Amino acid sequence: MEFLNLIREVIHGMPIISTVGLVLIFGFMGSKIAQRLKLPSVTGYIFTGVIVGHSVLGLVEKEIILSLRVITTLALGLIAFTIGSELRIRKIRELGRNIKYIAPLESLGAFFFVSLMVLISGLLFPSLCGLNPEGALLGALSLALLLGAIASATAPAATLAVMNEYRARGPLTDTLLAVVALNDGFCIIIFGIVFGIMDGLAGGGGQLSSLHVLGHPLLEIVGSVILGALLALISLLFLRLVRGRSGALVVMLGMVMVCSGIATMYKLSPLLANMALGFTLANIFKKIHLVAGSIQGIEAPIYVAFFTIAGMHLDLHLLLKIGLLGGIYFISRIMGKVGGAGMGARLAQAPKSVQRYLGLGLVPQAGVAIGLILLIQQNPNFSEVSTIITNVVLAGVALNELLGPLAAKVAITKSGEAFQR
Repeated sequence: MEFLNLIREVIHGMPIISTVGLVLIFGFMGSKIAQRLKLPSVTGYIFTGVIVGHSVLGLVEKEIILSLRVITTLALGLIAFTIGSELRIRKIRELGRNIKYIAPLESLGAFFFVSLMVLISGLLFPSLCGLNPEGALLGALSLALLLGAIASATAPAATLAVMNEYRARGPLTDTLLAVVALNDGFCIIIFGIVFGIMDGLAGGGGQLSSLHVLGHPLLEIVGSVILGALLALISLLFLRLVRGRSGALVVMLGMVMVCSGIATMYKLSPLLANMALGFTLANIFKKIHLVAGSIQGIEAPIYVAFFTIAGMHLDLHLLLKIGLLGGIYFISRIMGKVGGAGMGARLAQAPKSVQRYLGLGLVPQAGVAIGLILLIQQNPNFSEVSTIITNVVLAGVALNELLGPLAAKVAITKSGEAFQR
C-alpha cells in the first residue's frame, strides 16, 4: 500500500507531457495482454484506463484527465473523418436499400424499447427508480423518453478501431460504417423532439412549438453538414499544393481540428461536421488515398491515448448505484439496437450476415450520449430526473464501452469478415 502511494505521488508530480507518455505505455501494455486473451486491443486500452484511473488505483488525477480533452477531441474528429471518407457515393448507392431501413430502425428500436421498459418500471416501482411516488406519471414519462432518446446514440470509435485491427471488409462492415455515420443525425432529431416536448410539458410554456421541437435539431444537422462541406472545399485548395502523404497529413490534421473547434463554438456536432468533411472530400478529391494513408500512419498512438483516457473517465462506483433502472437501460438498449437493426436488415433483404450480426456492432456508446446529458443538466425543468439520467447513462456508457468492442469482434468474426490481426 505504501509502495502504491509512493507511485501515485511520483506520477502526480509529473508534468502533463510525462503523464501522456505513461498513458501511451500503459495502454500499449494493456493491449498486449488483451491480445494474449484473444480480445480486441481496444478492450485492453479501456480496461487499462479503468485500472489506472480514479476508479481503481488512482494513478492519474481527475484534473489531469480533464486536461487531456484536446486528445479526445482530435481522436473523435479523426474517427468521424475516417468514417465519412469511407462513404463514397457509389458505395452508398449500392447500400441504399439497406441504409434506408436499417439506420432509422436501429435508432428507433433503442428509443422505443428503452422508453417502454423505463416507463413501466417508473410507474410500477417509482421509489426504486429514484422518482417521487406523488406525480410519478410525468416524472416517469420524462425519464423514459429522455433515456430512450439518449439510448439511440451509438459511438463509432470502438467499432471502427476493432474493424481496423482485424482489417474487416465485406457487406457487414460496409453497412455498419454507413449506419454508424447516419446514427448521430437520427439521434439528434429524436432527442431534439423529445427534449422540446418534455420541456414544454414540464414548464417550458410557450416553447412547445413545432419550431422549438424541430428547428434546433434540424439546424444542428444542416449547419454541421454545411460546415464540413465548406471546409472540404477549402482543404481541396491546400491538398492540390502538396505531393506526398506528409503534406496531406498536416493539412487534414489542421482541418479536422478547425472543424471540431468551429462546430463546438457554434453548438453544432463535431462528429457530423467531420463526417461531412470526410465524405465531401472523398467524393471530390481523386487522390483521397493520400489522405487516408497519411492518417493511418498516426492512428495507433491516437487510438491508444483516446481509449485509455476514455477508460480513465469511467466510474465503476456508479455501477453500484444504478440498480434496477440501470440494468433495464443497459439490457433494453442492446435489445432495441439488435432487434431494430435485424428488422431493418430483413426488410431490406440484406445478406444473412448483416441480418444476424449488425446490431452487435452498434453496442458502444460514449461521446454523444454524454453531451446530451449535459443539455438535460442545464435545464431546470428536468431537475427531478437529471441526476438519475446522469448516473444511469454514465454507468451504461461504462458497460457498453467495456463490452462493445467484444460485441463488435464477435460480429465481424462470425460474419467471416475479419481477415488479419
